[in-house]
Amino acid sequence: MTDQSKKEKEVVDENGDYIWRFKLSPEVDKAQAEEEDAFVDLFRRQLQDLLKIIVLTKDGKRVRIDGFRLINNVEKEFKIFENKRSNR
Repeated sequence: MTDQSKKEKEVVDENGDYIWRFKLSPEVDKAQAEEEDAFVDLFRRQLQDLLKIIVLTKDGKRVRIDGFRLINNVEKEFKIFENKRSNR
């Protein structure tokens, strides 16, 4: 048996842990992006509904918001309203 075929047959490492190998494909990336979009859309819809019944304030003054950021990616901002409308 060649070294290459031995490596292909190995399913357990030296610690006895199983080795999982799989190829990444564009379909996986697309599925992950769609899942993230659904996750962001969940928060977007919740914020839209909340802003219909509450007014946000800071130091007693009204604050108009038009977007949000997730803690795990604070550089990326998501719009709450698609047509650039902010809360009233």
